[in-house]
Parts: sequence; C-alpha cells; structure tokens
Amino acid sequence: MRVVSNSSCIIALSRIGRLHILKDLFGSVLITDEVFKEISFPERNGAMEVLRSDFLKVRRISNYNLFELLNEFVDEGEASAIV
Repeated sequence: MRVVSNSSCIIALSRIGRLHILKDLFGSVLITDEVFKEISFPERNGAMEVLRSDFLKVRRISNYNLFELLNEFVDEGEASAIV
C-alpha cells in the first residue's frame, strides 16, 4: 500500500518519540520535498528522529500547476501531499 503524508502526523509522532508507529503500520511513507522541509529543520522538536528515519521516502511533485492552485488554499506541505 502506498501512503503519502503531510507534516502534521509526522511532527506529532516524532515529538513524542513514536514516529516508528508509521513504519510499523505502513512500512514506508512517501513525503514530498515541501513536507521534508517542514519537518526536518534542526530547531523542531523531533527533527533528529525524522532525519534518522529510514522509511520516509522523499519524492518530488510533478504537477506544479495543481500545486500552485491548491497552495492558494492550504500550505505548501499539504498542497504537495495532495498532488
């Protein structure tokens, strides 16, 4: 099963040291470059757990027109995850 995530659940689980739950449930989770930027900056609580994870697979979006349209209504991470 392919699973795509925005940053919310990844940030929440990494803050409480339970990011492994996503790996246990899904094996791997696809995230976009935009989501990776949101979850990986060093000042964010839980960022090191994210950076050490081996199951988060970063992918680049391909439909930038749809991304731009959605980004008018939601943030970049959410728009890219939807695309």
